[in-house]
Amino acid sequence: MKHLPIINHTYQKLHNEFTRFITTKGYSRGKDVMYPTCIREFLFFIENKGVETIQNVDANTIQSYYYYISSRPNQRRAGGLSDSMLKTHLYSLRLFFDYLLDTDVLEYSPARLPKFTLKKSEQREILSNDQIRKLYTVCESYRDKALLSAAYGCGLRRSEMVNLDLEDVIFHKGIVIVRDSKNHKNRTIPMSDFVARHLKEYIVNERTKGLINNRKINNSFFVSNTGNRWRGNNMNDRLHYLV
Repeated sequence: MKHLPIINHTYQKLHNEFTRFITTKGYSRGKDVMYPTCIREFLFFIENKGVETIQNVDANTIQSYYYYISSRPNQRRAGGLSDSMLKTHLYSLRLFFDYLLDTDVLEYSPARLPKFTLKKSEQREILSNDQIRKLYTVCESYRDKALLSAAYGCGLRRSEMVNLDLEDVIFHKGIVIVRDSKNHKNRTIPMSDFVARHLKEYIVNERTKGLINNRKINNSFFVSNTGNRWRGNNMNDRLHYLV
């Protein structure tokens, strides 16, 4: 959705200014791209609905947009947008309209008027140790096993796996350092020999192989075929595939 075309020059300008604003606020990696992307989709939506100025956006417009994003297909996987992604879209709108208020583009924020009820999230299934070990038998690569080890063996959140760097895995001490975790404090996680073996096998046998056009690789623990930090959505898709 980050490449949706916006024809209205005023909307283009607002999007560019909002993107710069988000960048200066120093949001965490990923959020600085996600919020402007959500707003691009919103501006694309209202432009195609014939809303010619941002001042003409009202609560009904926001409501229509919410119905649109809650029913449109997910671009990365089967089904629709998750509750988490819907909340991100709504939060992006609030940030955007608060920005327009602060810069005197608007006198009030229509994004704060509607109330939305998200569908109840399905309860997550907790896997037993035997079930987790069986997952390793369906792995197709060293990276699959390392991903399972980080997620289930170390209990890392998706964002923590994305931000994990090579130096954060200290094999001779048998620990993983999680930086900038949910409570904004570093924490130390012990890893078993089983987990350490799979993490090390990924580094030795696969991490730097298969890169497209022999591209340079960064310091991320999990990397994509382009040598960049592996995206959280791709990690999530892979875990769902294995499970």
